[in-house]
Amino acid sequence: MAKETKPRAVKNNNLGSFVDAVTPEPKVVLENYLDYSELAAVYKSSTAEQKIYLNQMIEIALSTTKQEQFLSLGELIALNTLRKLKILV
Repeated sequence: MAKETKPRAVKNNNLGSFVDAVTPEPKVVLENYLDYSELAAVYKSSTAEQKIYLNQMIEIALSTTKQEQFLSLGELIALNTLRKLKILV
């Protein structure tokens, strides 16, 4: 007997809809926390340009709601940089 299968995602050539169909209950997966004392130390010793980049990376880290394997390259770089600076723990 043939086994019935349900389609996992609507075929509209959109990867986002496929990911949403595979993980139907979106939740914040990144349970990372900012270490404010480390952030203050790094921020204090940074130049004006570096402060702008730090702000952008922190905004990216706080706005991610996808599982880490679905993040874009820029999001991964921002998260990993903040982790190496020990700002994101």
